[in-house]
Amino acid sequence: MHKDAVTDELLSPPGLGEELVSYGLQPVEISIEEFVLAQSYGERYKRLSTYDRIALAIAKTRNIILLTGDKALRNAAAQEDVSFIGTLGILDQLKETNSITLEEYRYCIEQLLQHNGKDVRLPEAELRLRLKI
Repeated sequence: MHKDAVTDELLSPPGLGEELVSYGLQPVEISIEEFVLAQSYGERYKRLSTYDRIALAIAKTRNIILLTGDKALRNAAAQEDVSFIGTLGILDQLKETNSITLEEYRYCIEQLLQHNGKDVRLPEAELRLRLKI
């Protein structure tokens, strides 16, 4: 994640940015090439924020998976042939690799459902489908 985005966007709850960095999130600088690419995305993808355009440019030039749940950013990533994954995809991978137990997986899904529409916005049908395991 661009270093300024960590400071400016991860504000809630307080300390979230620092906590994510402690878990391995790597704030990065962008190259001139990435900056120019992010600028060009502004013309093509009007709904993306500056930080979204930067994240997309970083993922594309470094050939890394983009972590996002934002629909406009996912659509732009698909157009740019950039791989992406969201919260549910991460949880699914954690379950499939046995990094978390089925009980932990269900608990996470239940918590997401409980907070859906408030603190998080995820497709409710997808969340409920995952509870039918």
